[in-house]
Amino acid sequence: MNISLELKLELEKRARQTKDKHEHTCLCVVLARSEGMSHELIAQAHRISVQSVYRYLAEYEAERKHNMMPEVGVKAN
Repeated sequence: MNISLELKLELEKRARQTKDKHEHTCLCVVLARSEGMSHELIAQAHRISVQSVYRYLAEYEAERKHNMMPEVGVKAN
């Protein structure tokens, strides 16, 4: 999963500012996956199940599509 630098910075900012633990974990999972971490390592680092990692990633993709966020893997111009 590759994300543009601009999107990465935006997600990091959202993760720092949110008070919602669920949103924070979701954003951290997405960022970790974008850095090449395995699903298993992400699960271990965040003390969640591997299944939860997959759910968080699917949730992010659904939110991105719903909100028309920039597609993961597309570099900003």
